[in-house]
Amino acid sequence: MKEKKAIFMGLSAVKIILLVGLFLLPVSSSSAQAPPDNDVDADDKECIFYAYTKSMNHNFLISNNSSQFGERIYVFHNCDFLDIYSDGSFIAGSNNSFNFPLGIGIFNLTFETNQGSKSFEGLTFYPDSLEWEGQYYDLNNPARNEQMIELNLSNEKQNWAVGISILMVWFLATFIYWKLIQSYVDKNFIEEVVQ
Repeated sequence: MKEKKAIFMGLSAVKIILLVGLFLLPVSSSSAQAPPDNDVDADDKECIFYAYTKSMNHNFLISNNSSQFGERIYVFHNCDFLDIYSDGSFIAGSNNSFNFPLGIGIFNLTFETNQGSKSFEGLTFYPDSLEWEGQYYDLNNPARNEQMIELNLSNEKQNWAVGISILMVWFLATFIYWKLIQSYVDKNFIEEVVQ
């Protein structure tokens, strides 16, 4: 009798689980609906673009006051058109994603699209390298305001500074010691008075 009751209870539990599963099945399938239809006009879509440069295995996204390594800019967009200006001069433009070369230096770029414009200021472009080429360019750039001096002249100035500082320290030490000795002698000087 206990075996029949246990089998009946096991079958009842299976029936309850199946019933609950059938009720939950339409709920879970309704939450996985297809995406809504895109009834948005082509003119109403948001225009998104980004631009970057490459150097070796590194990419550098263009933003205000950033340093870019690489002499070619890669532009990706979904706009109707995109034109790029540098300080008011047209550089490049296209209806599709594109790339174009840009020289080394500091630029202010303006990206104009069908939905407006965005400006990036103070972009510094370096050669397509992260190490020695950029440093070589910095050292040999005639537009730099820094002045370099020769190594021999630098060593000569250091030697003069060392010699003068040695003389100053010797003079101050001797003068101070002389004053201390003189004050000690004056303080302990005994005078004989004869009557």
